[in-house]
Amino acid sequence: MSRSALEQSVALVAARDLHNTGKIFIKGPYVYINERYEGVHIIDNTDPAQPRNVGFLRIPGNLDVSMRGNLLYADNAEDLVTLDVSDPSAVRVSSRVRRAFPELAPPEQADVIEEYRPENRPADAVVVGWQKVD
Repeated sequence: MSRSALEQSVALVAARDLHNTGKIFIKGPYVYINERYEGVHIIDNTDPAQPRNVGFLRIPGNLDVSMRGNLLYADNAEDLVTLDVSDPSAVRVSSRVRRAFPELAPPEQADVIEEYRPENRPADAVVVGWQKVD
């Protein structure tokens, strides 16, 4: 993904199914569940017998999240983004620290196809995930 696309990629979008989940945080009646490489699900748990999936925070390259107060901290590939979740229906990026993390490593130390090696990528390319190709 280009650097400019990465910096515009974080957004609240429609809810979607959970597949490859990670960390879980609770803030008031809301549950925030990390979806590895994709972002964070927002679940309204006002009625624990019928939790409602109400939105998805799209954060490409997201592997880890943390919360403190109304702030959700997440890796957006190699950037650290801080999101204000005080209103889960209007989440907004409050800050971004560029290149706070190393580039996402390929899984299982796999061989990287030559065209995707750092020296062959466009200068503004940011790795947001890897897929194994047979």
